[in-house]
Amino acid sequence: MIVHAKAGWRRFAAICRQMPPPWREGALAQWGEALTALYILFTLLPFLLICLPHGYLSVTACKYHMFTAAVLLYAGLSLVLVTLAVCKGYPWRRWLASGGLGRLHGSIPWIAAFLAAAFLSALCSDCPQTVWWGGGRYEGFFTLLSYGISFFLIALWARPRRIYVYALAFSTAVNSGLAWAQFAGYNPLGLYPAGYSYMDAHIRYSGEFLGTIGNADLFSAFLVLAIPVLAVYGLRFRGDKLRWPVLATAAAATAVLLRARVAAGALALALCFVVAVPLLYGNSARWRRRWFALAALAALCLAAAVFCLGESWGGFWGELAQVLHGHIEDGFGSSRILIWRKTLALVPEHWLLGGGPDTLAARLQLYFSRYVPESGVTLRTVVDCAHNEYLNDLVNLGLPALLFYLTALAVTARDCLKHYRQPAVAALALAVFAYSAQAFFCFRLCVTAPLFWLAWGLLAACLRRQERREV
Repeated sequence: MIVHAKAGWRRFAAICRQMPPPWREGALAQWGEALTALYILFTLLPFLLICLPHGYLSVTACKYHMFTAAVLLYAGLSLVLVTLAVCKGYPWRRWLASGGLGRLHGSIPWIAAFLAAAFLSALCSDCPQTVWWGGGRYEGFFTLLSYGISFFLIALWARPRRIYVYALAFSTAVNSGLAWAQFAGYNPLGLYPAGYSYMDAHIRYSGEFLGTIGNADLFSAFLVLAIPVLAVYGLRFRGDKLRWPVLATAAAATAVLLRARVAAGALALALCFVVAVPLLYGNSARWRRRWFALAALAALCLAAAVFCLGESWGGFWGELAQVLHGHIEDGFGSSRILIWRKTLALVPEHWLLGGGPDTLAARLQLYFSRYVPESGVTLRTVVDCAHNEYLNDLVNLGLPALLFYLTALAVTARDCLKHYRQPAVAALALAVFAYSAQAFFCFRLCVTAPLFWLAWGLLAACLRRQERREV
């Protein structure tokens, strides 16, 4: 796989050397695609794999600075390309009329409206010191704007390439290997502080940390985004000899996800499987109806088993059994029920524009403390997000922003149903769907969110080209 990636990189460099100047007609898109390829490869390799200088102690700050620097450079060079082309007499009016900005995917106006609502939220917030750059999670308005800029540019310039799949497979394989070593009690790359390991999770420190991602929930979000892309590529692109290593990487990542015991990730992957089978292999509407009926029957049987036996199983299943019996406690779902209840109580205060980006921690003022007899320490955790991306947007950005965001997802889903037989569309659509499902129990952070917006931008680019019959 590494040899093929090197060959692909050399071929890419040769193409760049042979490209005409960007001000010649038709060349601007080529330069934009080359620049986008560099950004995508940077995100899939160095951004994902580097976790310096202090491992998990600084993973969020490290990846935040890498991401923002990459987006600034990407946007700046794109602006230089366009400016240079226009100054040199590029026929930009003809470009716009023949498929430029005028034919971008339909989700882009809704994303623009989402960012506009986020800007108004930041402008009217009572916490001006936090809303622009963010608090400890760096999720202020400028981070949201960076997500939107990367999405827009990728949707404008990108084309799906095999080298992207190879890069994603390599990063996924590295993270899977690191995770298995951490499960065994080792500390590869010194990601944990000296003397700590995965075995100390919830005993000597709060939470769980895996791979080069960090938080186990975010690690799960990365895997549910990567596994559908790798699996669909391995199953559908039968002419590629590397599809077997890619499939093996998807299988290994699935095993890691199940071993990590992140219920949200497992649920998202199960839903993705239920949706993927009829999309990829359903030959008729009747077959698809039978498949969904079978899936619904299996879900009912599982619910009945949990209802009758779940309490004896303990853990997540025990909590689910309690819910099915009508008994819901605040501590269920790692106290997510309490967090959601407290967060929803804040929504009526600023339902239109929210409290401002990344301001929930200051408004919620909720924390948990727990004495651990095994280590003799008291662990304290401050709640700074809703652990639900949609609820987090509702309380921080307001109802209109959430509706704009959901509409953008709905528009994307509608167009995916028209073109799902195209393999690249199917792979990216399943990845976006799985991540969006998992996001109901997770949070947006610049460690994994750039990957989601990258996948979404690539999907929008594929859909646009499908509409123009270019793919």
